[in-house]
Amino acid sequence: MRLTKFIIFTFWTLIMFLNRLSAQTFQEVADSLVNLLEHIEEPRERVDMLNEISYAYRRIGAQEVYDYGKKAYNLAQEIGYTKGAAVARKNQGISHHKKNSPVDTIKYYYLEAIRLAESCNEYYTQAACNNNIALLHNQNQELYTSIQFYLKGIKIFDEHFEEELRLKALMLANLSESYQYMGDNELALYYVKRAFDIAERKGYRSIISMYADDYGKTLTDLKRFDKARGIFDQGLKMNEELQDDMSKTMLLNHYANLEIILGNLESATKLAEDAFQLSKDGKVYGSLFYSRLCKARIAYARGNYDEGIQQCKKVINQGDKVERRSYQQWAREILSKCYEKNGDLANSLKVLKAYQTIRDSIMENEKVTLTLEIDSRYRSKEKEQAISFLEKEKTMQSKYIKGLTTFSIFSLLAVLFILYLFYKTLQKEKIIKQKNGELKKYIDYNLQLESFTHIASHDIRTPLRTIISFSQLLKRKTKQKLNEEEAEYLDFVIQGTKEISMLTNDLLEYSRINGANVRLELVDINEVVQNVIALNKVYLEEKDAKIAVDIQMPIVKADKIKLMQVLQNLILNAVKFHHPDKKPELTICSKEDKNQTLFEVRDNGIGIEKSYFEKIFLVFKRLNKKEIYEGSGIGLSICKKVIEMHRGKIWVESQIGQGSSFFFTIPKV
Repeated sequence: MRLTKFIIFTFWTLIMFLNRLSAQTFQEVADSLVNLLEHIEEPRERVDMLNEISYAYRRIGAQEVYDYGKKAYNLAQEIGYTKGAAVARKNQGISHHKKNSPVDTIKYYYLEAIRLAESCNEYYTQAACNNNIALLHNQNQELYTSIQFYLKGIKIFDEHFEEELRLKALMLANLSESYQYMGDNELALYYVKRAFDIAERKGYRSIISMYADDYGKTLTDLKRFDKARGIFDQGLKMNEELQDDMSKTMLLNHYANLEIILGNLESATKLAEDAFQLSKDGKVYGSLFYSRLCKARIAYARGNYDEGIQQCKKVINQGDKVERRSYQQWAREILSKCYEKNGDLANSLKVLKAYQTIRDSIMENEKVTLTLEIDSRYRSKEKEQAISFLEKEKTMQSKYIKGLTTFSIFSLLAVLFILYLFYKTLQKEKIIKQKNGELKKYIDYNLQLESFTHIASHDIRTPLRTIISFSQLLKRKTKQKLNEEEAEYLDFVIQGTKEISMLTNDLLEYSRINGANVRLELVDINEVVQNVIALNKVYLEEKDAKIAVDIQMPIVKADKIKLMQVLQNLILNAVKFHHPDKKPELTICSKEDKNQTLFEVRDNGIGIEKSYFEKIFLVFKRLNKKEIYEGSGIGLSICKKVIEMHRGKIWVESQIGQGSSFFFTIPKV
């Protein structure tokens, strides 16, 4: 019996080893495991093997995944094998995911798997199910929620596994996809590169096959086209070796999109058609939709707008039948553009409104999730404060008892002393309770305000862009029909909306400064000043500005990017508010002592009245008419916030008509 088990284990290990090193396909691995199952009699080992077979079919057929998973679950329940039941439930969830079942059905299996896994400390399955739930939210564009589940899965994995197993690479690659959807391509690239590093180090060929499409798409979005083509070619080679048609279909679609961007429409058409033919069997959810979207993009690029409209409508009609919104969102975006090019502005606007409705729904879900998380954190802090207070009170009572016992001889004095201490304690507790209440309100207000500012500024920008685009379109269409006064009114609408958009962008920038951390490093101020001058060279030359900089500027420990932002705001403000009869002249100098470095940016501009020395650092505070000097008045408030984050100070000295000097300090760490 032991010899039989040893032979089976050796054969099983050999299959896994060959799968890693050779070009063995997913189907060949599954067939090998099915043959091996015939030689296993011990119930727990049969459950494990059934689960292995079920998982092996994940890239081949969804029904096989479910059937073997169901057999594993029934046998595990019969013999009381909780770990095996948890893995089986996870595999059944994967099956429903592949079959495009309703989201609630899929989540039921994953959550049931987590419940069973937690009861027997099966951490691998917990991490895997958190990853799979994140995938569901990712497909629905609920990106904030998906990232939380990915990070939870990675945390479980890091806490309980030292080795970088395949699941770690899988979760990192999936996390990259969420950041890609959020538009943070640099962070997406960071995580997918980590996933590929693990895959190449450990020989996880399937990871390269499955995620080359996401890696290439991220590089495409970052305009690193040659590198993207290399990754796509590497992925196609691995797809062929493993006969991984599921991954190949999505890779072909992303490859086609790259060729569309580069203007290689013949190549893009062939790639999109290959993807379309592979996706017809319906094994890969979303691939058929994406193939049609590629065809729509190609039709739009060729000027064949009717074909683009037809393909987009097919995606929307099919997409409405399932609980996925990303493909519908993309299809409506392309459809609106096709209608506009055809001159059908009514339908273009109608589709654009539907697109906005989907996007608003996604953002609303994200807001609810964010609000619940903030509330949860706040309540958690409240609970910790209550526990801490009770522990302190318990310690104080213990001290009182010891005091009474030790100094029993002086009972009267002790009682009086204790009453005095008790009175003082009540006074302190009253003050502490009052301060804690104020602090809780302040923390809650700031959390909600920061969340609202960030979300609101994102929400406002899309309808503003819509108003500007359609106002400009209306102006072009009615150019010959409007009289001079009506055209002027329309210009007021466009200009006003652009100003609101600029204010919204500035508000978002200020909220990001509030939420960002300071990353300290050694910074050469001379290099920072030269970078600012180089970045704004055209503007400075246009204004004929002269800038004098100390020959030896110091090196300080600060956040380089944020300090560059401060100097850029001060330099550009000095040039913007120059005296009309003088060419702008600036001097940048510094002075050090043992505690801090003092910087000065001095100009010969219009100057500032003394009564406004503090007000100019407030958000959106303007001293001049916007018709004369553009801008929203947020630059100096950002400077003040950044310098305070460095524990420094910023102030101004000025006289009307004689220029201004802005000073700020950076403490020495």
